[in-house]
Amino acid sequence: MSRFPFIWVILCSFSMMALTMAENLKANIFSIEGIRLSREHSGFVFQQQVDNEKEAPGLGFTFAYHDGEQGEATVYIYNKLQAEIPNGPMSQSVRKEFDQATQEIFALGKLIKDGQIDLVGRYGTGTPKTGPEFLCAEFILTDSVGSRRTFLYLSGAGSHFVKIRVTLKTNDATDPTARNFADSVASQLWNR
Repeated sequence: MSRFPFIWVILCSFSMMALTMAENLKANIFSIEGIRLSREHSGFVFQQQVDNEKEAPGLGFTFAYHDGEQGEATVYIYNKLQAEIPNGPMSQSVRKEFDQATQEIFALGKLIKDGQIDLVGRYGTGTPKTGPEFLCAEFILTDSVGSRRTFLYLSGAGSHFVKIRVTLKTNDATDPTARNFADSVASQLWNR
């Protein structure tokens, strides 16, 4: 009896498994305007996508993520009709957008009844290995529910602004959840 049919069946089985795994992986990653995002980032699970371009060209797409235990995260990918937005957080256009987004958070704070938003600090994220990734502003939001941390991350990627908002359910200054989410998105943006 020849081993050829047996080997052929085994090879076909492995090929089918590889295709199935590739399809599952592909289903867990989606691409918008050439920017890749996963359906899950550091425990936050994708919930909803909104196409803002239909009603407001230049405002791109919004992706809502939720982690019932930790909080909420939103990723915004947009270009404000600018032709070229450099990659990374260091360009003048990204810095200007970061300043504007920071002011928008303060403006939102004024709309919260009995609420207050305090800036904890503004800084850059990244590592010596990866280089600069995002500009970050960290805030404490206080309202009738209590106190919690909210973060703004902003960078440029693929000629778009990539803005991340993460609001945690705690006010623990040592909680790395927001940074872990941003690092996970960064690994997708720059294929790390």
